[in-house]
Amino acid sequence: MKQCGQWSTVVALAAAVVMGVAGAAGCRRPGARPTGVVVAPPAAAVEEEVVVEPGPSAAPVVEEAPLNAQAAELKIKKSAQVSLLCYHDFTIGKSNNPMVINIEHFRRHLQALRDARLPVISMDHYLAWRRGERDIPDPSIMITIDDGWKSVGKLAHPVLREFGFPYTLFLYKNYVDGGGRALTTAEIKTLIAEGVTIGSHSVSHPYPPDYRRRAKGVTAEYEAWLDAEFRESKAFLEQKFGIQVTTYAYPGGYYTPEMAKKGVSDWGYEALFTVNPVRTSWDTPIAEVGRFIIFGNDVNDRNFKAATNFGGGQEDLGRQLLGGEVGDDGVPQPPVVVVKPAENETVTDRRPQITVDLSKLSDIDPTSVIMRMPGFGEVPATYNEDTRQLVYRPASVLRSPEVGVQVRLRRVGQEKDDIVSWKFFIDQKAYYFPKSTASSE
Repeated sequence: MKQCGQWSTVVALAAAVVMGVAGAAGCRRPGARPTGVVVAPPAAAVEEEVVVEPGPSAAPVVEEAPLNAQAAELKIKKSAQVSLLCYHDFTIGKSNNPMVINIEHFRRHLQALRDARLPVISMDHYLAWRRGERDIPDPSIMITIDDGWKSVGKLAHPVLREFGFPYTLFLYKNYVDGGGRALTTAEIKTLIAEGVTIGSHSVSHPYPPDYRRRAKGVTAEYEAWLDAEFRESKAFLEQKFGIQVTTYAYPGGYYTPEMAKKGVSDWGYEALFTVNPVRTSWDTPIAEVGRFIIFGNDVNDRNFKAATNFGGGQEDLGRQLLGGEVGDDGVPQPPVVVVKPAENETVTDRRPQITVDLSKLSDIDPTSVIMRMPGFGEVPATYNEDTRQLVYRPASVLRSPEVGVQVRLRRVGQEKDDIVSWKFFIDQKAYYFPKSTASSE
């Protein structure tokens, strides 16, 4: 009987252990990652579980089973489109300066993004996508602010935090602690602590004429000055604020192929940004990422609408692609789409070769590129997919002194076409002059 009682005790203890283990499995604390278990992807009807990683004091998690070899690899949507908005200064009143926007006007822009359900992503998210490390929503929006005006901290930042939208602030060295309406070091540190990404905007914010004046002769002094504008601004911001600066916004949007090349290879930037009003994609050159300048005095919000209209059919965008938009220096911006003959140009050749350089646009569907001319309809223009050049020469002389041209194209992911239209003129009288006489006029 004693032995039987002993066996009963052993059996009871064993049962208790088994039940305890089963109970522990069933009562696992919320958020804990089970050890030795490969978690299968959640079913379609089950919402994704948020797993809280163990803190420093927690026992290490031991994975007794290998990772699931069948797990889906990260897929990057290379056809995704991103529009970058570029703001500068903010006010609670009115301003005649196009670079200053009323804060309530700015708030309406943010509300429009939310209403349209357009995701606003951070600079880190964008760069991770370009590196192939993380996918992004398609389409996406990014918000950038240039220069470092005090109104960023006092007016724009609270509104952006209210909406939960990340943004990047491009600062130039000489304006940090510049007094007056410039952000101070303390104010910038507060913005950084609250999640703002900082990028470089040069040392002195030179305007295009400054570059051209210094570049005459391409002297050693110019190269040293250029190197300092890019390199020293980065080093200054990193040392002063204890951060890593990987992005650069060209002041006034002005840049050269040399700057774009050295920006990545020599000066240590991961991405550099222009003010060319085009959306960016996976194939956009990383040193020539476009941005849409948002003008505070544009009551029609043309740039904002062009940037956020991912459905296509963008007549306004087509006008911007031809250039002439005023940059933050008051200088018209260079064209993104270069056409010849140029807009409003007068030529003497009555059979002019019409060329359209689309090389700065990405993700063009080659089957969508069409050229039309009033009186002719669609013309047999030739499109080279490699160079992205569209070329056409009329088979016969053009009899009208005014010639209109329209080019339609569609980029991957868009439902409608982008449209670029312009006109040029023909000096018909000059056509009958001897070439030597016409060339001497």
